[in-house]
Amino acid sequence: MQETSEGTESHIPQKHLPFHLSSYRFRIPQLLWGIRGAATPALWLGLLALCGGMATTAYLWLASIPPLPECRRITPLASDSERLYCAERAARSGKLDAVLAGFDLVKGWSSNHPLRHQINRAMKDWSRVLLDRAREKAKQGDLPGAIALARKIPDTSPVYKEVKAAIAGWQQDQNQGNNLKQAFQKALNQQDWLTAEDHILAFSKLSHDEGWRAEVKRLRQRLAKERSAYQQLQELQWQVEDAPYRADVLAQAIAQAKQIAPGIYAHATAQTSISRWTQALLDIVYEQLSQHDVIGAIATAQALPFEVAPPKNISDLVWFSRAKSLTASRFSNQPLSEQLQQSWMTLAQIRQFRKTSSFYQPSQSVIPQLEQQLQDLTQLQAASSAASLGQIPSLQLAIQLAESITPNRPQRLQAQSLIARWRRDIQQVADRPTLLAAQSLAAEDTVPALKQAIAQAKTIAPGRTLRPEAQAAIFKWNRQIQTIEDRPILARATTLASQKKLKEAIQQVNKIAPGRALYSEAQASARKWTHLIQVAEDQPILNRAKTLADNGNLAGAIGEAAKISSGRALYDEAQSAIARWNAQIEASSRRAQRYAPRRDRDDYAPPGYPPFGYGSRPGRRGPYFFP
Repeated sequence: MQETSEGTESHIPQKHLPFHLSSYRFRIPQLLWGIRGAATPALWLGLLALCGGMATTAYLWLASIPPLPECRRITPLASDSERLYCAERAARSGKLDAVLAGFDLVKGWSSNHPLRHQINRAMKDWSRVLLDRAREKAKQGDLPGAIALARKIPDTSPVYKEVKAAIAGWQQDQNQGNNLKQAFQKALNQQDWLTAEDHILAFSKLSHDEGWRAEVKRLRQRLAKERSAYQQLQELQWQVEDAPYRADVLAQAIAQAKQIAPGIYAHATAQTSISRWTQALLDIVYEQLSQHDVIGAIATAQALPFEVAPPKNISDLVWFSRAKSLTASRFSNQPLSEQLQQSWMTLAQIRQFRKTSSFYQPSQSVIPQLEQQLQDLTQLQAASSAASLGQIPSLQLAIQLAESITPNRPQRLQAQSLIARWRRDIQQVADRPTLLAAQSLAAEDTVPALKQAIAQAKTIAPGRTLRPEAQAAIFKWNRQIQTIEDRPILARATTLASQKKLKEAIQQVNKIAPGRALYSEAQASARKWTHLIQVAEDQPILNRAKTLADNGNLAGAIGEAAKISSGRALYDEAQSAIARWNAQIEASSRRAQRYAPRRDRDDYAPPGYPPFGYGSRPGRRGPYFFP
């Protein structure tokens, strides 16, 4: 085997090499050199791509929006920008606490803060929210609340000038309003109704907001109450003056004067009058006792107010008379607690009568009745307490307690009245869920839902407490169904009318039957469109008539305008024109008749004389005859 001169040739003979190796045997070095030559630019291209990719990645990382902070879990270490972002986000909800929290956040930040521009923008938005809420309070009449809310806007806000002006205006209105209210109260106290009315009028002119109008309404109601109470008290005083020694008149006056509420200025005067009338009753009692009219004295003492402590010398008489009054009454409009207190106090006083008292023996027959009455009232009070829970079991328990009061008991009638009321309450509690379910169905405002609501409400049987309310709801829901069903008809008619197809529009709305919810609206539209049709049809007739009249043919104009029949849209206008033209014809006829005799005298003027109506100078016509 031979070696090559370079020592690099294979010992395998060339003829034994495979074809692809033998053909490229002398190309391997060239291939290796080509690869080494090509590796250099590829390497540079790879490095360049790597650098470009890193630069692009860095740019995208710098330019990308940073992740938003988690406001629900913000930590004390959060940056100012994150805090401001969360404050702005919370304030967008419009909640006052969030807006105020935003103000508290930026309150301590310096004027040269890097986020100052963003802070000013946020404060402007927050100030607008607070100012709008303050204005809403002012419209509702809550000026103190509006001022207090607006004052929470800091003076560093961009809109503080506007806030300051609003606060000044509200303070002025508040001061004027307070002054007018004080003057109004003073006028009421002095019964100067005209001046009070003037103050209300001046108060109403300060503002026309809803809350202000409500305050004006309250002032008018207060004025009406004061005037009514004063007039009532004055009438009572007149009645007592007319019959100063009649116990029944005094008793009635006391009872009615006690109805004047403590908040009314006339209440103090009423209390003074009650004291005076009570003393008059006591005087009558003394007078009757001096005349040995014990029965009359007892009857008169029954009219004394219960809260009045009787004098010692007639204490037994008064308490015995009150016991007789309580046992004689089978029903009272007073609250159970007051009845129970009066019965207990009266029974306690009667039991303390001494045997030497002239009313000791008569009171012994009253004590058992008072004891029964006190027992019944105690039981009814317990039943009422159970019923106040408002549940069906508690109401049933209250009825059972009241039903245990037998017919021969003193408070049987009152027990029956309470039982009837509690049974109505049971019906209301039982049927209320049914009505609420029906109302919930009707809230969808669709025909199927409304029909289901009606069917649900109809299950409340006649005679039940909520039956009238259910019937009213059924009526309303039926009207809603009719509205939903007929609204498309009215809409189609309106569309046809907008397309100048008025007759077709009228035919459409006439499909809505009488008694339906939209019938009145449909008929109003039909009348409007009928009016337009008649105007379009009759206007040419009226125009021709006016043309004839302008040309002097008044008779023809009248005949033409008379073609517009009664009930048409332009009938009144045509009749007015006809009347005007008839007046013109009559005026022309009168003028013709006035000048006709002068023409007759001219025809019969003597020979040699100028005719009547001509002047004496020849060649000149004049309105008069000169001989």
